[in-house]
Amino acid sequence: MDKILKVKNLEYQKHDETNLRCIRRVETTLVEDHSFEYFGEPITDSAKLAKICESVGRKDREIAVILFLDKLSYPIGYDIFMGGIDFVTIDPRQVFKVAAMLNASKIAVCHNHPEGDPHPSRDDQTFCLQLSNLCFVMGWQVLDFIILASGAYYSFRDSKNPSLLDKFPTDKIK
Repeated sequence: MDKILKVKNLEYQKHDETNLRCIRRVETTLVEDHSFEYFGEPITDSAKLAKICESVGRKDREIAVILFLDKLSYPIGYDIFMGGIDFVTIDPRQVFKVAAMLNASKIAVCHNHPEGDPHPSRDDQTFCLQLSNLCFVMGWQVLDFIILASGAYYSFRDSKNPSLLDKFPTDKIK
């Protein structure tokens, strides 16, 4: 024991103590909070995605569900972000952390507008573009970004100008 202390004392003497740092090894684990069984087909279009997330459209505050899919477009996990009456904040770092932990190939976003209009706001468009760009860098495809409201939905993928998702053309999503 005395030898170990002496060795440590020597190490401290060799280095300036102001530069000494403790570097921790961090292990991240996936904790399953809630699950649901999915017996459906692969989610390959906005109608199937909207059907899975339809209950989100009936909430009285903004909620976003991020659905993580495997290479064949089967759901393998999801995360929920809760917001206020007219906003929801989605943390891209959290989205990417979960996507990496699940080994996801694709990401889909379902988000609601409690006021009843499914058309995207400027903030929705900005976030969709940012998420699409970041996912492209990480090698994940954005299957779709849909907004649900009053029994209807808006799909960025199906819109007349899907330029916010154009890095991932529909014919490559199978």
